[in-house]
Amino acid sequence: MKALYEIRHGSKESIDEDVYLVCDRIPSKEEYIEFKKTQTKDYNIITIQDGHVTDCLKGLKDEINNSIFYTFYNHPQIVQNPILSLVERDIFPKVVMVVREMLAFASRTKYRDSIKMSLKSGIFSDRVQTLISINLTEIESFDKISNQEALKFYAQQLGMIMPLLEGKKEIFDKELMDEDLKPFLYRKEITEDDLCLLNDMLRRFTLMLTHYFAASVSSEEMNIVTLKDGRKFDVKFEKYI
Repeated sequence: MKALYEIRHGSKESIDEDVYLVCDRIPSKEEYIEFKKTQTKDYNIITIQDGHVTDCLKGLKDEINNSIFYTFYNHPQIVQNPILSLVERDIFPKVVMVVREMLAFASRTKYRDSIKMSLKSGIFSDRVQTLISINLTEIESFDKISNQEALKFYAQQLGMIMPLLEGKKEIFDKELMDEDLKPFLYRKEITEDDLCLLNDMLRRFTLMLTHYFAASVSSEEMNIVTLKDGRKFDVKFEKYI
């Protein structure tokens, strides 16, 4: 693996430094473990060819492609923007990832047992129902994750996934997200009203998921979902088969 250059991405006002490392290829697991020992930054390694992201170590290459396209000029860079255009988003893998991550963040709360069961089974409809049962206003502690960071995660994910499901322009800048999310995104002091608004948004998201599932899925057999376009997706391993 040969490192070529870095790309910083994300919101202009972000205090976190989110960096992609563009390489000539994606490393093996063993190579990446050795590589991390020599680094101070938490890189996500990607490859770019002909103006588009072609592969990535973590995440979804279509999301990474469009994130770079939209947020490249928010930060000082050492190269010109290598992403020449947006690509069409494949929404189902993103939805599966977001639902799994939202459940995982609450896996050390009073919802632990139901979350563990739905994550282990890989049945997507069960995961959605489990997410529907979660009330953020009733969670006193996320255990090993601070409440501030956990709620920021929920706000950020909702701010990105809901416009995507609504067919609107993708949003990767937190300053462009819904005003109700801003207290969480900017790590401000959270009021009870703020938390209720975030929880209401989570409820709207789960309702959107229910409609999206009905419109996009042909059948579900355990952890295998068949989309109406004929593609089959393994929810447990998060990949098409």
